[in-house]
Amino acid sequence: MIATWQVGGTVVEFQWRIFWGYIIPSGYFTAVEYWWIALSGNVVSIALGLIALPAVVAIKKQVIKELLYSFAVVQLVYSLVLDLLQYSFHHVLWTYSRALASQRQLIVVDCGNQVSS
Repeated sequence: MIATWQVGGTVVEFQWRIFWGYIIPSGYFTAVEYWWIALSGNVVSIALGLIALPAVVAIKKQVIKELLYSFAVVQLVYSLVLDLLQYSFHHVLWTYSRALASQRQLIVVDCGNQVSS
């Protein structure tokens, strides 16, 4: 949310559910501003995970310790590993779909040339 406001946008929708969340920004953004808005969510998740780790050592109650540890692990694993895999997967799909779309255009153009010849 703060990253969106920082680059002059507004937040249309916001959801935060402890382990995950999202925003829908509105405004005209450059590619770098979109990148910053997308990255800022992961930065917050990583910070929350890193803040929770030292608290695990300081807390005496075993139940709270376990909750904080689980929270930290989920935040860090999701932000550092799963988001990277998800980005890679979507990038591959997007690249593949663009390649298929350009092949379809070539086929249509080739078929059109064959018919008109």
